[in-house]
Amino acid sequence: MLQEKNISLCSLNSRSLSKLFNPAISSSFIRYLRSLQFDILCFQESHASDATVQTTLNMKFQAHSSVWTEHCGIISMNPSIVIDPICITIDQRAIICQLVHVNNSFDPITLVNIYAPAQPRPRDLFYANMLHLPMFTSLLRDEFPTTPLMVVGDFNYNS
Repeated sequence: MLQEKNISLCSLNSRSLSKLFNPAISSSFIRYLRSLQFDILCFQESHASDATVQTTLNMKFQAHSSVWTEHCGIISMNPSIVIDPICITIDQRAIICQLVHVNNSFDPITLVNIYAPAQPRPRDLFYANMLHLPMFTSLLRDEFPTTPLMVVGDFNYNS
């Protein structure tokens, strides 16, 4: 068994962090998030649709590794934790990856970052499609995952 290590994680709907009209506010907020010293930052509503935006965000956050889509992002702020992408859904609303420690100080952790659609019909379809992914079908069959599984995000749930 590997030595246990706490991982600090933040999940945040960034509401277009990359598209703020006031760059000074954006930079100040990013500095604030960096000062909190989270190991992993998960973003929803990232609007990081192209490589230029993704590179800019990585530089501003001083990311050690990252995965971005139009809707989501995951950043490792810890040089010892690498993000190993497993799957990005076709609609780019979910990123599935493993968090791996470079010195094997903890077993890999599967992380799912979700930004579900706000409208009921697309949201229902999104979740129905998510249930067909292998990691969730095994859970539905009462099979335990081989690695710890953490699901974060903006689920856009309302009652």
